[in-house]
Amino acid sequence: MLEILRDPLWQAIGVALAIAALATSFLIYSWQRSRRSVTYDVISWTHLLTVREELAGKVQVLYEGEEAKSLTLITIKVWNSGNQPLLASDFERPIAFRIEQGSQILTAAVLETDPPGVAAELEQYSDGIVLKPALINPADSITIKLLVKDMGKIIWPDARITGVKAVTLFRESTRPGLALGFAALVFVGISAYFIVASLPARGERPMFGNSIYFGLIALAIGFACLLSAEISLRRARRRNARLKRPGRSGA
Repeated sequence: MLEILRDPLWQAIGVALAIAALATSFLIYSWQRSRRSVTYDVISWTHLLTVREELAGKVQVLYEGEEAKSLTLITIKVWNSGNQPLLASDFERPIAFRIEQGSQILTAAVLETDPPGVAAELEQYSDGIVLKPALINPADSITIKLLVKDMGKIIWPDARITGVKAVTLFRESTRPGLALGFAALVFVGISAYFIVASLPARGERPMFGNSIYFGLIALAIGFACLLSAEISLRRARRRNARLKRPGRSGA
């Protein structure tokens, strides 16, 4: 038994298992701790009609008899991104979305809720909308559709909720990419250990044991994790860069 424990292969496996156990414990702790948060995402930002500057004064756009330079359709999703329910009594100020001065909300409606039983009532104003306080369980979401006249460049949330610092814009998490990068370093380190351990002593005929195969497998897994980490981080950065200011085609 002692001979097996002294074997470099089993020692390396033990180190890898210990690291995996620590990482798993940390992830479980992070997931289970109390979190209260509300997140929103601009699903679409579509210009239905715009009068170009060169046509100004020549073409008139009317919506229900009112003149408009442009019409924009915006879809917003807001959800409880924490792991604690939000009660109606938790809202000192309800969730609201405001638009720039000079813009006007023409119509606002709840497009869908998930699950369907989520209570979602809107109050519409010319410069914003307000969601009436109601129970929102973890992962419950409300999707809202707005038709805005002469929409500016930004739309921003407003709310005051117990335990929630602010309603935040959804951003692609970089944690999976960082975790894959860490895993890549672990596997590359294990592969180096196995390969070095398999090298023959000076003056002896090269005799490669099974450890070199474990080393090569670990090296391949490490490079695969590294490639996946790079792809994941680039996708998250591109997504987050686009969210700085909504463009003509969307968030």
